[in-house]
Amino acid sequence: MSVINIVLLLLGIVIALYAIYVTKKAKADEDFHSVCDLSDKVSCKKFLVSQYARPFGIPVSPTATLVYIFLIIAEWMGYTTFVMWSTGVMLVVVAILALLAEVKLKTSCLTCYGTMLVAAVLFFGNYFHWW
Repeated sequence: MSVINIVLLLLGIVIALYAIYVTKKAKADEDFHSVCDLSDKVSCKKFLVSQYARPFGIPVSPTATLVYIFLIIAEWMGYTTFVMWSTGVMLVVVAILALLAEVKLKTSCLTCYGTMLVAAVLFFGNYFHWW
């Protein structure tokens, strides 16, 4: 079990929970502005309330939270290789979602980039045995 992996997975949970918070607040109050809503071009809210944050009708933030919890359990049980490949898949999925935000919504999603960074560090850190 790697403490660094656990810390990074916990950071992923924090980002995903914040995305859930932003989504709920933004849907309840149209004037709500989150910390990551810097402009019309940099807005997590714009992405999180869009159809692209629910591919196949599945909301990404609660799903990410559950995946991170599952990966913490897998890491704790010693399945580091599984965690590495799972975060590799997560990296690809989040990159596609971030690209959709950029192309379709003309905005950058900081929670997407945060999740992508966590997944990239987890994947490459484990792949190259940085720790």
